[in-house]
Amino acid sequence: MLCSPLLRILYPLSLVYGWGVALRLALYNRGICSAHRLPCKVISIGNLTLGGSGKTPVVAYLAGMFTKAGKRVAILSRGYRGRAGAGTQLVSDGTNVLLSAKEAGDEPVMLARNLPGVPVITNKDRYQAGLYACQRFQPQLVLLDDGFQHLALIRDVNILLVDEKILENDFPLFPAGPLREPLRNGDRADLIMYSSRGCSVDDLKRFGLNQPAVGFMVKPVRLVELGTGAARPVSVLRGQRVLAVAGIARPERFFRTITELGGDCKALSFPDHHLFRGRDYSKIGQAAAGCDMIVVTEKDAVRFDSSALAGWNIFSLGVEVSLSSGQERFMKTLNQLLYSAA
Repeated sequence: MLCSPLLRILYPLSLVYGWGVALRLALYNRGICSAHRLPCKVISIGNLTLGGSGKTPVVAYLAGMFTKAGKRVAILSRGYRGRAGAGTQLVSDGTNVLLSAKEAGDEPVMLARNLPGVPVITNKDRYQAGLYACQRFQPQLVLLDDGFQHLALIRDVNILLVDEKILENDFPLFPAGPLREPLRNGDRADLIMYSSRGCSVDDLKRFGLNQPAVGFMVKPVRLVELGTGAARPVSVLRGQRVLAVAGIARPERFFRTITELGGDCKALSFPDHHLFRGRDYSKIGQAAAGCDMIVVTEKDAVRFDSSALAGWNIFSLGVEVSLSSGQERFMKTLNQLLYSAA
């Protein structure tokens, strides 16, 4: 298991981290730390791993689904790396996007742009964000983005996202591996959504995750031209020389998708949540020499100034979630959990 000097160093740190996680959970379970309830239904979407596992697309999928069903929905986010200041920030009132990615963080702004009619609010204290949402917008349902570890807010449904990352390390707890919590803590989930591209129900059972589960895929559905907002089919990528630019946690997925869509992909990655600056655009322009177009992720697009690369065809790759198995059972279970006590 400890097959490298680095892992031998990280192993004791993982033990300390694990004790801290266990202590925090025990304090909430015993009522020493208080959890609060909002005056509306709450669905939390989160995961056990560090980095991307499709949380934001799943939040968008659920928000769209409930909105189409006639429910008033609001989204609560931490606003990771947003610089608008402490406290509650209104990213979108459902009509206008009021803050930039630099101010609010990229994921809340991406959700706000893609979900007209759905207010998006940020605060590290999601209970306070929820109170604001309830007072101003009277939602029937709030979605808690990246909320599995946010124990201070009581939720009606805990959805846990699982992907192949849990299979990649014999000792996966941070910092020796990718897990925020031990896999056994997945028993807090009411429902599991697993990446059908890299996981199976058998994998879930092997790790003791026996809750109702549904497979999902994050599928590319459109190219959106930066600056104009014009949409193109993803088939445009076929046969094109593409510089794929990604500032996300797991860029290899994005690069692989460009290749699978028929693009001749040249990859350029930046750190997760990277704020692009002048020197970055110079680097991108140089790397794009000989390419037909530049394609960025949807999350990067809200941080990307296409005017800094005048003359280039620059697109973002829009994605949507589709459920690959157990859809009817999943929706029935979700609605039963939400409304059985209504």
